Amino acid sequence: MERIRLKTSLFNLKHSLQLLTGMGAKLACSAHFISGFDPQHIRCDLQAYSRAFHLLSFKYSSDSVQAELCGAGKRTAQFVPKAGSTLLPSGCEPRLNLPSLLQPGDINSRNSRVTETAIDGKTQKLSDEILKEDIENGFDTRALLVVRDGKLISESYGPGISNDTRLLGWSMTKSLTAILFGRMEQLGLADPQSDQLFPEWQHDQRREITLEHLLQMRSGLRFDERYLPGSDVTRMLFTDPNCWQRALDSPLIHPPGAFFDYASGSTNLLTRWMQLRLGGTQACMDFLYRELLWPLGMSNTLFEMDASGVLVGSSYTYATGRDWAQLAALLLNRGRHSGQQIVSEDWVARALRPNASDNDDRYGYQIWLNSGDRQSQRYTDLPQDACFMLGNHEQKIMMAPSLNTAIVRLGWCAAEYPIEERFRRFL
Repeated sequence: MERIRLKTSLFNLKHSLQLLTGMGAKLACSAHFISGFDPQHIRCDLQAYSRAFHLLSFKYSSDSVQAELCGAGKRTAQFVPKAGSTLLPSGCEPRLNLPSLLQPGDINSRNSRVTETAIDGKTQKLSDEILKEDIENGFDTRALLVVRDGKLISESYGPGISNDTRLLGWSMTKSLTAILFGRMEQLGLADPQSDQLFPEWQHDQRREITLEHLLQMRSGLRFDERYLPGSDVTRMLFTDPNCWQRALDSPLIHPPGAFFDYASGSTNLLTRWMQLRLGGTQACMDFLYRELLWPLGMSNTLFEMDASGVLVGSSYTYATGRDWAQLAALLLNRGRHSGQQIVSEDWVARALRPNASDNDDRYGYQIWLNSGDRQSQRYTDLPQDACFMLGNHEQKIMMAPSLNTAIVRLGWCAAEYPIEERFRRFL
C-alpha cells in the first residue's frame, strides 16, 4: 500500500471519510489487541500514511476500537480472541457472531520456532548494526532475522519489539495464502487447473479463470489497486462488508491467463473459494491451524477474516518475526518441515516458476521472483534465483535457494527500503 492520497473534491469527500475512519478503526484495533501497541504509537503509524489521520478521534474498549472524524463517519472494529480484528460493516451495532474458532490454549501450547536456533556471532553483530542504521535513518525496522540451512542464525529487534511481538505482514499474507492452498493441494482438496470457480461466473468467459490464474495474478479481471479514496482496493479493505465480493463482481478486461496484473482482489477470491471448498468459516480456520500453522510451530500467528467469515488473504496476517521466518524456511526446504511434507516439492517448484503472462513473468504463486524467462532481473545485486514475500510499508522476506538463506525485514516506513544494499551485506 502506497501513501494514501486524499482528494478534497466533493466527489471524493465521502470516500475519503470512509477510508479514514475504516482504515483507522481496523488498523488501530489490530495494532492494539494483537501487537500490543499503545494509542500514541498507533497514531504515529497511521500518520505515516496520511497526516489526515491526526484528525481522527479513537475510542478504545475491552474488545473494540471506534474511529470518527468530528462526529462523522463512525466505524468500529471488533477484536475476537484467536481470530483477530474485524471491521464491522457501516452502521453495524450488534457484535459479529463468529464461531468459536479455537479452544483456549490450543495455540499457546505449541512452541513457535524455526527448525533450530544457532546464533552466529558475526551475523548477529551485522544484524544489530543494520537495525541501528535503519532506525537512525528513519526506516523504523522492527525485526531483522536471518535463516541459513534451516537454522535461525541472527535476530534483532527495534525498541519495544521482541520475538513475541506479532507484526503486520500486509501483502506477505498473500504468500501465506498460497502455501495454505498448497497444503490443500497436497491433501487432494485443490487442483490449480480447476476452472468454473463460482456460480456467478458460469454464463460468461470468467468461467475460464483457473485457480492458477488467481495464484499468479493472471485472472484478467478489472481491479483498481491504486490506494486512493473510492478505488477497488481501498473499498474492499475498508468500506465493503466483505473482501471478496468486489472482485467476484468485476468484469474481464483481458483473456484469462494472458496478462499479469497485481490485484489484491484475486487473492481474496482464493480465500473465498477455500472457505466454500472446506465447508465454511469454522472448517477453514480449523484447517489453517491444524494443517499448516500448528505443524510449522507458528503459534504466534493470527490470520484475520472479514465480517463474512472469509480470511482476508490479501493483507491481514500478524505474526512474529520467527513465524514469518518459518514460512521462508519451509520454501527453502522444498516444502518439508520436521520430517513432514507440508506442501509437495513439485508445488514449491511451480510456486517459484515464472508465470506465462504476456507482459511480466516475474511472479509465481503469490510470490515475487527476482528474474523471469523474458524480463530483466529485479534486483541485480541479489541472487538471480531470489524470490520474495513483499508487503506494504516495506515488509520484506527474501529467499535465496542457491544459498539456502532467507532474510526477514519487518518495519514501518513510507520510504523505499534499501533492500539490495542491506541484504547484500548479509549475503
